Amino acid sequence: MALMISIHPTEEPIELSEAKTHLRVEIDDDDGLIQGMIKAARENCEAVTHRALITQTWKYYLDKWPDKDYIELPLPPLQSVSSLNTRILR
Repeated sequence: MALMISIHPTEEPIELSEAKTHLRVEIDDDDGLIQGMIKAARENCEAVTHRALITQTWKYYLDKWPDKDYIELPLPPLQSVSSLNTRILR
């Protein structure tokens, strides 16, 4: 079983300007650092909660078909399933 991201989020939960206002930062020297911190905070929240906070695309590979009548999908809430492929690799 493997879960791999194929399309990363295109935005973050808060804008750089909002974070800078909250931090009371008025200069642009640390914009890259602040953007990195925003991304790291989102990724940490996603890891702790096991939820995707921003729209992203994942590929989920199973070693075998589950013994259940359904497949439990990780990272709720799920917006859509774009494809389902069944291939037996030998």
